[in-house]
Amino acid sequence: MKKILLALLFVLIVGCSQKELTLDDELLFELQDVNDEEFQLLRAKTSNFTEEEIKQNYATIVFDYRVRNGKKFDNLTVQYKNGFGNLMEQVKYEDGLKFMNGDGRTTNYRNGSFERNTDRLVFYVKDFTDEQLQAIFNEFMLEVSWENDDGQWENKTIPVGETFLDKRGSK
Repeated sequence: MKKILLALLFVLIVGCSQKELTLDDELLFELQDVNDEEFQLLRAKTSNFTEEEIKQNYATIVFDYRVRNGKKFDNLTVQYKNGFGNLMEQVKYEDGLKFMNGDGRTTNYRNGSFERNTDRLVFYVKDFTDEQLQAIFNEFMLEVSWENDDGQWENKTIPVGETFLDKRGSK
């Protein structure tokens, strides 16, 4: 009887450990007002705008994607399918900069698995409607891939643009 219980316990443990991994991830993608540091940088680079025009014409794209359980995946990688540079090529502007790099970072776990990617990008938004901004960002996708226990690669495409929110206070 003891051997049967031990065998059953072993089967349960092995069976539970073979459970398919799912990403425990979080995504933030929004348009915010420029912060003080970005405002000062814009003021130095765009002398043809008043302070109020800078606040109205520019906003910051904030992108933050993190995987909380990344250590559990082998070779977890995250790549832009259509990066910010490609997105901004769709944007036409009358005067001033289209965009300029703000701040960004990517971190990885020791086993090479992805943990977090964040970006802040100053963006020229003058004359864009909410619908036009949404259409631009709908093209933004992430490709997530990892190697499963069988050595096979699994992929997931995340349509980042679907989560886009305009959080500006001075619209």
